Amino acid sequence: MYETILRMPYAGLGPLAGLGAYEIHARVASLMNRKPRDYLYEFNAPQGVLYLRAAVRPAGEEIPWRELTSIVAGGRYKVLGRIALEFSRLTRRGKVTSYAARRTDFAAVLAPLLGERAGLAPDALEVWAEPTVTIRKPGRGAFHFVPINFSGTVRVEDLAMARTAHERGIGRARGFGFGVLHFRQMAAESR
Repeated sequence: MYETILRMPYAGLGPLAGLGAYEIHARVASLMNRKPRDYLYEFNAPQGVLYLRAAVRPAGEEIPWRELTSIVAGGRYKVLGRIALEFSRLTRRGKVTSYAARRTDFAAVLAPLLGERAGLAPDALEVWAEPTVTIRKPGRGAFHFVPINFSGTVRVEDLAMARTAHERGIGRARGFGFGVLHFRQMAAESR
């Protein structure tokens, strides 16, 4: 698995701040130029960086890629992520206030989700929501997502699931900058 972090504006992308989610998606897709889409990305506008991850090292020397260290079974990690909840589904279920506005409620839902979809057992999670994001696809209407950010410590219980989640992301809207899990191994003394 390979990753790179590009400072904005990167020559191949131009400025991304101020663009909509679909426009950023289109620019990243043209930069990566890969079919099928086998990469993940996350744009952090406040920091002005674009994070890219690919399972196979992309060809070309213009982007500096580095190989990631594999996660290990039973390992403890600091994890950081951003997932998208589909707003329309939440409003139909009447859960917008409990999921998006109240951190403790969503933290209680997120912990089992990380276990079921990523093979991770959270020790502690901090969760916070952002304002709703609208993605407008040409000819297909608009999709509304609530970005949910989380940070915490986890233990890898199912290595195959954790590696798949690390490589492919988790949740919805992964093609629009959501679902990337960032792992940082914890120091031996903090285990």
